[in-house]
Amino acid sequence: QMTDHLVDPALSEWVLPSFSTTTFHDRIVGSVVMMASMKKYFSYKFELQCGIPTVTLLGTGSDWEDIRRRADKLATFGDLTTKWMSMLTPVLDQFVAAANNKPDVEFWQRICHSVSHGSGSCHLSGWITVFSVFDDAGAWQGDLHEMEIERYREARPGEHSSFGLVAEVVKLGGDFPVIKMDEVAPGYLTVDVKIDDNGTEYKSVMFAGHLAYEALDDGTSIQPTLAWAIALK
Repeated sequence: QMTDHLVDPALSEWVLPSFSTTTFHDRIVGSVVMMASMKKYFSYKFELQCGIPTVTLLGTGSDWEDIRRRADKLATFGDLTTKWMSMLTPVLDQFVAAANNKPDVEFWQRICHSVSHGSGSCHLSGWITVFSVFDDAGAWQGDLHEMEIERYREARPGEHSSFGLVAEVVKLGGDFPVIKMDEVAPGYLTVDVKIDDNGTEYKSVMFAGHLAYEALDDGTSIQPTLAWAIALK
């Protein structure tokens, strides 16, 4: 839509790459560069739609069976990881079934449920939360808000309760942890590294993990992007 408001509409074609080697990704990068150059004159907004229409599992059934077997080792690390394993393995079993062409549609409709509070906070449930039972400091949060949920269940029928929002998430999400959105751990880790440039040392930090989501060439799908980067402090 920005092109419609340019004095010279051809400017966008002059800026955006259109070479024989240009990919969908390259066009996106070029478009964002153009948006940045015009940000004094325009404001930009993305509008999201609800729901996940389809899910594609990459790899083979054997790959997912291997992941499922690896989860069993969590029981050897202590009580908390054993508790995590009991939450995680039923979810991984469903991944294995789907990879072997036996998807449980009802399960895949319970990936994620969220409810926002009037104060601005938001609770998240659904089976996606079994992948975030530890916060970014490594503290267990798989039972987070258990007290709030219990207090709601003990409330008188019809009573107005601020805990009703939490209970709604529990009802929609099933028997999975309820976690505040701002306490979901990031999908990447960092580690400090010294760089030795022929005797001159620099302090840096490496990032690795799920750093972003990639928009696929069809323009209708996204997938997590595994990546790593290094930056000077």
